Amino acid sequence: GSSSEEATAASVPTRFSGETQFYVIIHEKVDGKRDGEESGVGIRLNVVPHLWMFSDCKFGEADNEDGELDIGVFDANGLAFPEGSEENGDHLLPEVLRRVGITVHEQHFSPNNCAVFLDPNAPFASFFLLCVQGSRRILTFHIVPIARDISRRLDEILHTATHLEVVLASLEEERRFRQLQGLGASLSAIVKPYLGF
Repeated sequence: GSSSEEATAASVPTRFSGETQFYVIIHEKVDGKRDGEESGVGIRLNVVPHLWMFSDCKFGEADNEDGELDIGVFDANGLAFPEGSEENGDHLLPEVLRRVGITVHEQHFSPNNCAVFLDPNAPFASFFLLCVQGSRRILTFHIVPIARDISRRLDEILHTATHLEVVLASLEEERRFRQLQGLGASLSAIVKPYLGF
């Protein structure tokens, strides 16, 4: 999960029948266990689809839910995919939907089985995350700052923006960090046709 989000919803056609909810999530800071950083693997970030999967759950102490969904990472930049990921059921693979079981129990989300690894040498990571459960689908585009200066700049943009259109315009007009300008142009090309601005 992210600690701060700029999100908006839209209906997006996909290769599946029906429509998909679409959100853009900009993380305020890197939020993950750095347990893999020393070995050069990357910064572990567990993606938590529980709130979407169990949208009717009250998440009280007595509430217990479990189920399965298909989840995958697509068009990833700034992620590391460690050797052995295919055998490790906790790691999400590039361009592959993987079936995982998730649980809500005693106000906890378990297990930590939807992990991506951020490349510690990248300024930021960006990726699409697709979750499919029966006829329900959600597609999220994540921007996760890794470098401190990128994190600070995204924080400035988020705190002055009123909605996603302003965020996209700020990214496209970015002069200090050209990587963010390129990201803004790419994201705008994807998002604007669906959001109608």
